[in-house]
Amino acid sequence: MQINNQFKMANGFLLSTVIPILIVTAFGSFGWYSYYDEQKSHQAVILTNEKQQKVLEDDLKQNQYSINTLESTQLKLNGQNKKLINQVNNHQRQTNSLNQRIVQFKNNLMRLRSELAESNNQTTIVKTALIEEEKKLKLATEKTTRLENSMQQMIDQVAINSSELEKQLEQRQTLEASLSAQIDSVSEEKKALFDKLRGEKQRRYKLQNQVLQVNNNIDIKAEALLDAKQGLDKLQTTINEIRVEKDNEAAEFLALKKQLKQELNQKQIQFTQLKNKMRVINLTSEVLFKSGSAEIKPAGQKVLVLIAATLNNFPNRQVFIEGHTDNIPMSNNSGYRSNWELSSARAISAALILQANNQVSPERLKVVGHSEFKPVTSNETEEGRRLNRRIEIRLLPESEDYL
Repeated sequence: MQINNQFKMANGFLLSTVIPILIVTAFGSFGWYSYYDEQKSHQAVILTNEKQQKVLEDDLKQNQYSINTLESTQLKLNGQNKKLINQVNNHQRQTNSLNQRIVQFKNNLMRLRSELAESNNQTTIVKTALIEEEKKLKLATEKTTRLENSMQQMIDQVAINSSELEKQLEQRQTLEASLSAQIDSVSEEKKALFDKLRGEKQRRYKLQNQVLQVNNNIDIKAEALLDAKQGLDKLQTTINEIRVEKDNEAAEFLALKKQLKQELNQKQIQFTQLKNKMRVINLTSEVLFKSGSAEIKPAGQKVLVLIAATLNNFPNRQVFIEGHTDNIPMSNNSGYRSNWELSSARAISAALILQANNQVSPERLKVVGHSEFKPVTSNETEEGRRLNRRIEIRLLPESEDYL
């Protein structure tokens, strides 16, 4: 009985113990299953997120590569842009330079047109003078022709008169012969006849003198006509010589200009012809000298030798060399006290190069320094001061001095 009670108590304890354990186990299994399923779902989500993250990372890398490519392209474009800007600036500078040259060419063209107009005016004046001389010559010729015709008529008339006088003289001589027998009785009549005969002789002598004078006048007019023709020929010859001399001189300086263009640019040298036939060659100082110096550079010596060769083609014309500076005062260590001394020293150096090696005769050379007081433009800019620092070589017309 007791055992049965104990068995019942054990069964009851077992049931009371096992059942909760089973229940807990059941709930635990269900919880574990739920946890496992949730964990699996979570891992799937993690895998999906990792795939998405990888895709995003790949996209990020691709975007970064694209960004790097774009930045590299941007740098290249910036470099190309700078090159294009430099090219545009260079093109602008070249355009400005070309515009300046066009302006200079236009100015030279206007000057040449003015010189051509002046030359044409001189030619027109000479042609007008020639036309006037031809008219005068034509009038003189017509007048001479009229005089010749008049003289011929007078000569014919004198010849007729002489013939009549001769006939009369014969008649008088016949009459004198017939009356000679009566000379003693009619002496008074004979004397009268002799007087009349003497008068006729004097008249005939006067007529002969008039004929001779007319012939002399014809010779004088013919000589005057010949002199006029010779003068016209000399005038035409002089005009032709002047034209040839002018053409030769223009050709000489054109050849010199072409030679110097190979050594210098247009801004470094200028050629000018004044109305009095004076030629001026203007060289900027940078061609010949270093800054603040009067010693001529080798390149400048070569230029002056070329100029000397052209000047020697005009041996009868004086050469004047002028030195000019800007208005910047000389420094203390320059070796020159003033721009007067520098401009004079530079002009003397140029003259010595022109004279060297038996080139330009020193008797033809004259030198002066103008310092800063004869500028060709304003000294306010560097370009203006560069143009004012110059050497001018003037070739004077023949038989003309420069004061």
